[in-house]
Amino acid sequence: MNTPTKITISRIAAIVIIVVTLFVFSIISQTNPDFVIPNIGNTGINWLYLGLFVFFLLASFTDFLDGFLARKNHQVTDLGKFLDPVADKLLVNSMVIFLVFPWRFVPDQMTFSIWCAIILVGRDIVVDALRFIAAQKGVVIAANIFGKVKTVLEMVAICLVLLNSWPFNYFDNHWVAKSFVYLATLASFVSGLIYVIQNRHVFKENKFNTKNLKEYFVQEGKTLGSIESFTGGLFASEITKIAGASNYFKGTMVTYASEEKERLLDIPHDEIGKYGVVSEQIAYAMAEKGRQKLQVDVCVSFTGNAGPTAMEDKPVGEIYIGISDASGTKVFPYQLSGNRKNIQTQAISLAIEQLLKK
Repeated sequence: MNTPTKITISRIAAIVIIVVTLFVFSIISQTNPDFVIPNIGNTGINWLYLGLFVFFLLASFTDFLDGFLARKNHQVTDLGKFLDPVADKLLVNSMVIFLVFPWRFVPDQMTFSIWCAIILVGRDIVVDALRFIAAQKGVVIAANIFGKVKTVLEMVAICLVLLNSWPFNYFDNHWVAKSFVYLATLASFVSGLIYVIQNRHVFKENKFNTKNLKEYFVQEGKTLGSIESFTGGLFASEITKIAGASNYFKGTMVTYASEEKERLLDIPHDEIGKYGVVSEQIAYAMAEKGRQKLQVDVCVSFTGNAGPTAMEDKPVGEIYIGISDASGTKVFPYQLSGNRKNIQTQAISLAIEQLLKK
């Protein structure tokens, strides 16, 4: 177990200890109504909540520290990637839930609105569930600016509530702290909605019609091959998931690099230089040359830009699917959206659709 993971585990352990301590205080206050933890002079800051404030700042710093050390020392592990968000959510959400209740042993302490707490905690549950579904499909959902704004506002709101809106409590009746709570809630709702809308494609079922494709080719007595670039062999992988695919699917070539297109498919260097690998002309050549090299009745080719950045001045999502058979070769251009994995799966689905039509 490396140092970043140990820091993360220590943060989780500290959170558990704090929660247990608060639970003990609540039991004491129920059995002894006179048990009260005093404020610091006339500041309005409670000694207990001041301790929680210091703990929250230190725990938030360790959240930054373990990630920094993991990246700097190349110590990113699967265990660390699992524990870090757990510790982060446990810290923030446990604080939010604790601050909802007006504890008897802390007099005159401001609290979180329960409705704001429901939205804040509920949003995290929804986003985490979305990330889990995406991870099952090999899709990584990166944090966006709205989520970062929400995190900053929520942490400021928690700090102000822990400090009982100090130093603004002398003149504003907690309105500064309440404003940050409402702003954090609004940012949380908006960022959660944006996450769901931007990544709604993860809910789509990627059901490839490979069974019908097999039935058609076997019935017609035809053979199929593929030449893949940005799909990296995923088309062949999906085809061969169906038992008996060898009765019609003869193989694939993954010509990912330009030089492999030249070496394995005999596509002229000048032609690639003239049109670029992400082009209708190269998709055409890949399909036609591939049918000859693989000696199949039908050959499908894939070339394009799956991202994450522009390539040959071609935007992310610009792809070309070529299909070559005895009647000729045709190329189907598409402009797809989504992340890299999603663009690849869309391309495979579209190719199967065009093969069945043809």
